[in-house]
Amino acid sequence: MTPRLSLRQPRAGASGLAVAGLAAAGLFVAGCGSSSSSSSSSGTGAGSTATSSGGTATTSGGSSSVDTAAAAMVPASIKKSGITVGMFTGAPPEAYVNSSNQLVGFDPDIIRAVGKVLGVTINLKQTSFENAMLGLQSGNVQITPGASVTPARLKVDDFVGYVDAGYTTAQKSGSAKYASSMTALCGQKVATLSDVSFLPLLTSTSKKCTAAGKGAITTLTYPDWGTAELAVQSGRADTVAAPAATLSLLLKQQKGKWQVTGPVFAKEFGGYALKKGSPLVKPLAAAINELIKDGTYTKILNHYGVPENAIKKAKIFTGS
Repeated sequence: MTPRLSLRQPRAGASGLAVAGLAAAGLFVAGCGSSSSSSSSSGTGAGSTATSSGGTATTSGGSSSVDTAAAAMVPASIKKSGITVGMFTGAPPEAYVNSSNQLVGFDPDIIRAVGKVLGVTINLKQTSFENAMLGLQSGNVQITPGASVTPARLKVDDFVGYVDAGYTTAQKSGSAKYASSMTALCGQKVATLSDVSFLPLLTSTSKKCTAAGKGAITTLTYPDWGTAELAVQSGRADTVAAPAATLSLLLKQQKGKWQVTGPVFAKEFGGYALKKGSPLVKPLAAAINELIKDGTYTKILNHYGVPENAIKKAKIFTGS
C-alpha cells in the first residue's frame, strides 16, 4: 500500500509555531491540503467521484446488511440522491490511493459499510480537506471524514465521533531523540499540514519557547503527508508532526529511515463532520454503532493496523 505523493512546493507557515510529539496511539488528520479535482467516474483513482451502494468493504470484513431502524432515519430525498462524502486521500492509512490506483483506507471502507447499513448510495468525492469542510456549508458534500472534533469547528458543524485521534512526531533515523515534552522541539523546523487541529497548541508552545529564551519552532506546511515526510528526509525540516497511524505506516513502509520521537499530543475524537443540523447525524451514528456491533468496524481497523483507535460507541457532538 503506497501513499500518493505530491511534489508541490510547500507553503511556509509562520515562524513561531511550536510542535510536539505524537505517539503511536492516535491517528487523525484534523485538517489537510492537496487539492484534486473531482469528476464522475466509476474508478477510484485521484480526481474521481467513486460511487458505491455501500457494498463490501475492501477488507471483506463483517456481514453488515441494511438496518431497518437506522435506515428509517434517513430522509427520502437523501435516499434518492445518495450521500456525497468529501474524501481527502493524502493520509494513509485513513484514505489514500495505492499503487494500483485504488482508493483504499479505513475511511472509505467504513463509510462504504455505513452506506450498506443505511441502504444509501455513497459517492466518494476526492478533494482537499479544506474544500471538503467548505463543501458542507455549500451543500456539495454531506459528510467529511477525518475531522478532529474541536470547539471552533463545533460552532459551524456537527460531528459523529468514530475513532480515537492523536498525533506524534518522527525524525530521520539516527537523529537525536527528543524528550517527552513539546518544548523539547524549540528552535526546530517542523513539517505538517496547513489546517491540522493542533496548530494552536503548537503556537502556544512556541510562545513558551521564546519566553524561556529558546528559539521558536518554525512550522512548514505541506499539501499532504508524503511531501511533509519528504521535507524531513531532504533536510528542509527537522521533524514531521502527523497522525500517529500515518507515521506507524510510514515506519513499516520505509524501514530504517525513520524514528518516532514524540509523545501522544492533542488527543481527541476523530469525527465525521456534517453541516450543523444535518438530518444525517443520528442515522450516521446509528450505522457506526451497528458496524461496531456486527464486527465490521473492528475488522476494518485491524486490517489497516490501527486497532487501538477503536471506540466502543459512536458519539454525537452538537454543542457550540
